[in-house]
Amino acid sequence: MTFAVFFIIFLFLLLLPFVPAIKELVQPRDAHSLTINMDYSRDPRYFGNSFKGILKRALRTENLSEGTRQITLSKSETVEIVSKKKISKGNTVDHLMYVIGNLTTQENVTLNKEILVDGKVTIGKRSMLRALAAEGKVFLDSKTSVIRWVDAEGEFTANPLCDLGWSISSGKRLKISSRCRFRRLYGMPVQTCDEALKKEIFDSDQECQEIGNAVIISDKDWTIIPPNTKIDKTLIFKQNLRIKRNCVLDKDVKTYKKLVLEEGVRIKGNVFAENGITTGPCARIFGNIFSQGVIHLGQGSKIGRANATKSVVARGEIVLDKGVVIYGYVVAGKRGRVL
Repeated sequence: MTFAVFFIIFLFLLLLPFVPAIKELVQPRDAHSLTINMDYSRDPRYFGNSFKGILKRALRTENLSEGTRQITLSKSETVEIVSKKKISKGNTVDHLMYVIGNLTTQENVTLNKEILVDGKVTIGKRSMLRALAAEGKVFLDSKTSVIRWVDAEGEFTANPLCDLGWSISSGKRLKISSRCRFRRLYGMPVQTCDEALKKEIFDSDQECQEIGNAVIISDKDWTIIPPNTKIDKTLIFKQNLRIKRNCVLDKDVKTYKKLVLEEGVRIKGNVFAENGITTGPCARIFGNIFSQGVIHLGQGSKIGRANATKSVVARGEIVLDKGVVIYGYVVAGKRGRVL
């Protein structure tokens, strides 16, 4: 008798966690499927667009006059409204600014608050700015530091040795020079300076061997696809993968270890690697690139195409050589840098 009672109690306790699920199954309170907006995409220029809207609503921009005024954002703030602005060498600005025309600074200027500019922006050498949204072009001279973000409706250009903060975005071309550091970039395209680069990207009409006629070398550590091979199937490998020069791959490529693409490799799909990805000169990838490790794009590498936004995403560092062109996002989990 005692055993039967304990068994019933044990059975009750065993089934107790399933009671809510059984009740929902018998009498569902939410039987409809979730609504998902399939057209939604994250705004790559969210910081700039959000700041413009917030500041202009606070200012009520219909009848603006020059001068300073108090506005309420998350707290009371002083904002300077000016038709155009030139800031002299070594000066510091500690308030918000709305510049209706162009903004120009000389070197060693510090801008400690957010700035909205309807015209173009030129920031002098060794300056520091917190955050900036501009309707025109933005130019940062050498050794300038961004603390948070910059968004430009026009072209964005950064000279060498700039620290580009958390996010740089542009509605047009985003061009960065050697030894710049970054975390997130967006432009159409993002481009690294290429003054000395003359080599053309691989010609897709070059004669290639079909996969059936090529010899693939594989051992426990590496798989090697020989030069000038054409493959029209998705590739998935457990080992490290090296794709030799001038290969053409029509589908996606995935490896659970390292991926090395030699000079002139052309991939029409996406590229995934659990470890690092390294491309040689003039590699051409039309899809997205994702790595759990480091991504190193060699000279003249090109990712994506005009009017088709793609992403280069690494959990580790991203290293960009000269003449790299990326149509869309660049996101480094740690830091990114230009050689």
